[in-house]
Formats: sequence, structure tokens, C-alpha cells
Amino acid sequence: MLPHAIHKLPIYPRCDDVIAALRDNQVIIVAGETGSGKSTVLPLLCREAGRGTAGRIAITEPRRIAATALAGYVASLDGTPVGKAVGFRIRYRQRLERSTRIVYMTDGVLLASLAGDPLLTRYDAIIIDEAHERSLTIDFLLGYLRLLLPQRPELRLVIASATLDTKLFSRAFNHAPVITVTGRRFTVEVRYKPVIELWKGYSIDSFIEGAVVAVEELCAAGERGDILIFFPTVDDVTEAIIRLRSRIREAEVAMLPLHSRLALHHQQDVFKKYRGRKIVVATNIAETSLTVPDVRFVIDTGLVRMLRYEPQASLSRMPVEKVSQASADQRAGRCGRVRDGICIRLYAQQDYLSRPRFVLPEVKRAGLAGALLRMHALNAGDGARFPFLQRPSSTAIAEGYRQLQELGAFDGRRCITPFGRAMARFPLDPPVACMLLRAKEFGAVPEVMVIAAALSVQEPLAAAEGSAAVKRESRHPDSDFMTYLNLWKRLPVQRDGPRRSIVALLRRFGERYGLQPMRLREWIDAHEHLRRII
Repeated sequence: MLPHAIHKLPIYPRCDDVIAALRDNQVIIVAGETGSGKSTVLPLLCREAGRGTAGRIAITEPRRIAATALAGYVASLDGTPVGKAVGFRIRYRQRLERSTRIVYMTDGVLLASLAGDPLLTRYDAIIIDEAHERSLTIDFLLGYLRLLLPQRPELRLVIASATLDTKLFSRAFNHAPVITVTGRRFTVEVRYKPVIELWKGYSIDSFIEGAVVAVEELCAAGERGDILIFFPTVDDVTEAIIRLRSRIREAEVAMLPLHSRLALHHQQDVFKKYRGRKIVVATNIAETSLTVPDVRFVIDTGLVRMLRYEPQASLSRMPVEKVSQASADQRAGRCGRVRDGICIRLYAQQDYLSRPRFVLPEVKRAGLAGALLRMHALNAGDGARFPFLQRPSSTAIAEGYRQLQELGAFDGRRCITPFGRAMARFPLDPPVACMLLRAKEFGAVPEVMVIAAALSVQEPLAAAEGSAAVKRESRHPDSDFMTYLNLWKRLPVQRDGPRRSIVALLRRFGERYGLQPMRLREWIDAHEHLRRII
């Protein structure tokens, strides 16, 4: 029995079609506009189709906040607390029981579970949500599932997204049926308000100013409704918030940042009700899955940080680039949920039309060493034959193998070595895993484990650059690695006592050093995870 609350969603008229397709096909593809209810309803439809009995129903999301927020919402629809019928698993944290049937998780968590359960026997249905993002993790999972599905004919796979190349995905899975969810409850008007572009094509300052001016004009015109603004980096979000607070004089307005470095409880602030207007300034974390409620206006810079791998230097970088048309459409779809919406694009319509339709898959622009190592550790074949949806270049594959051979993970015939299999056990980039294993030869495992844990989480020292306490007590003049070690010695990492007291200790420590307690907790959890593996 489906909850009554979903009857108003655009996906509801297609529910019977989805259930029938799930019963008759091993793979189905669901393409529906942003806000149609896919992320909420699809696991419930899988349950209606008889899934969740022989195993759990897994639904993957690209980001942790989306996994936790959706689990909470669907559990409330189901009338149960989170962790009972509906739960979640994210890195180092989970809320579920043996009886839990629907599990929201990040795609990275599902990928990591392959090491201990290569046939995914815990699940009888898997939903890959937001597949259009085409991260390396998503593409690897889809390629692996193409190999796995013939071995598990009872397993069901649902691929879902708002902006998806349905023909490509359907062909990849033996012409799987495509179910399209059309229609929105409210229309979205797109307005183009290009900023003056400087500095080799764009100036981020001009986009910040353009966004502030757009907010001022909406306020001056008496337009009511919450506003969501997209920027490419955390620094841009912070600067925009500062400028908005100095310029917007409207009474009862809440200005909220939203990005992955925020503590989870601060990220949850965007879901709260406020007496006045809410202005949310976000990175692309708000582009998919995560729906900020009551947004009527979207202001889009059309920019995003994009991972790029430089083979010549064997290094990755994240330059700011223009988003694809599909991503721009995703952002526009974030408004118009509760009434007619307006999307203001701070670039010209011709600029939008000149952009590629879909984002370039990460498999074509990222380093492949980690994927190749995992591929061989799972006995899933080699890079030349692995069934990626879109094959990476032979140059990128050769460079990945060259790096792994240099690290000792592969021999000259591209066969994984025992050392490589040991590297694959760690949830680390191959160079860092190699560094940790080699540390045994120098009697430096405890120290390198601290450094490796720091490198595996999101910049635990990112907020400490201007901290006088860090500079005075922990900053090493020659090495950030040594700074990690110095700070670790002062970190309250004792695990004795209730969790609440540990959280309080980390909060006080974070305040002293200008660090975020959530990042410190992730660092400690990562260190504990590596210690258990070792």
C-alpha cells in the first residue's frame, strides 16, 4: 500500500507501469523531471513489486546528505522511525537493523561493499539514482552490474535520473525498457541576465555581484518566496553570504550556506521552516537528489568545479568550468515545486545553447588507477574489456596501469600482484595505500596511518589556515604532513565514554583551533577503519 502523500507527485500516474515493468524485466530505466518523486517513490514501488523479501532494496545517491535526508523523509511516509523499515548507510555511519528493507546509501558505500560481497547477495533490488552524474563510481558500478546480472537473474536494477541519455543506457542493458515521467505541477520561467564577463572568460566576482543584484531586484519588486543560488566553490558561497548580509535589508531573512564541508546538522538547516524569506547559497550539492523545500527562485551562475586528471603530472585538479545543458536544466528544476518558479541564469541564452548536452563522464577525464586496481581485485577483467557505458581512451587505461606498475601493484603483464591485492583492501587512492603498506619497512605505520586517514577525508585542516592556535602549536614550517601529526597528538581521540562526551570534546577542540568537529570526527573514524584493516 503506497502512502497517500505520494498521490500528488507527477510519478504517481506511472506507478502501476513501473511495478509491472519491475515484475517483467531485470533492468528498467526511469527518466523523469526534477521533482517528479523518483528518489522517494521508486524504492516503495520496488517493495510493491515484491522486492525486499529475499534481500534488501538499495538505492544509491551521490551525496551523503541526500542519502540521510531521503531516508528520513521516506521513513516518515512509511510511519516508522529511521532505521526500522527504512534506513541509511554512509561512510562511517549507518542507521539500520536486521529488519530494515530499504537502505539509502552513497554509491561509494555500495562500491565498497563489493569487496566483502561481490555478488551483492544482501540485495534483491538496486536503484542507481542520479545516474546522469556519470561519476567514475557510478560508471564502475553500472559496468560491474552488467557483468553481475546474468549471474543473478532474480536481482532487479533500476536506473533513474531527470536528465539521462536514455538511448545509451537502454542499449547498454540489452534494450531495457524506458519509463518516462512527464509533467510538472508548476511552470518554471527561465530568464537570462548575463553578467559582465572578465578575466579570460569569466570573473567569479562578477557572478557574485550579479547574484546579489538579482536578489536585490527580487526583493525590491516584492517577489515573495525562497531563493536558491548556485556557486562553484565553497569560498564563493562564503563570499556571497557575506555580501548578501551586508546588502539585503529585508526583514526576517535567513541566509544559509549549503556545501559538503558543513556539519550535517548545519546542512539540515535548509529543511527548517523560517518566518521570513530563506536564501540558500549552495554548491552543486543542491543540484540533484537533495530538494530544498519551498524554493521559488533559482539564481544560477552556470559554473561548477570539475575533476580533471593530468597524465603528464599524475595529478588531479578541479578547475571551475561551465555546466552542461542537462545540469543547467537540473538546477532550474529545483524551483517551481510549490508554485510557479523563476530561474535567473547569469549567462546568455546563446552561451547555454553552445554548451554540451550532457556532462563529460568522469571516466573520460579522471585517473583510472583506482578503478583498475579494484577491477582486478574483484576479478572483473581488465580495463580494455570492462563493460563501461562509454569506454575511456586507451591512453588513459595505459597511464593507469603504468602508475599501478610503478607502485608495485601490477607486474609487467598487467597482472595484479599480492602487494596490489593488499593495496586494494584499503579505501584509499592507490599512492596513499602504497605509502601506508611501505611504511612497515621503515617502522612508521602509526605515523603514516594518521596521514593516510587525513588524506582520505575532506581536508580536515581546510578551515585552519588563519588559525593562530594551529600556527602557534601545530603548524610545521616544512610539511603539511607533519602538521597533521602535530595536530593529531593534541586531538581528543580517546573513545572511552559516551558518544555525546566525545562530540563535546571535538566541538571544544574545533573551536580552539578553528576546525570543524565533523571533519575531525571523520578523520578519527577513517583512522580507526584503517587500523582495523591493518
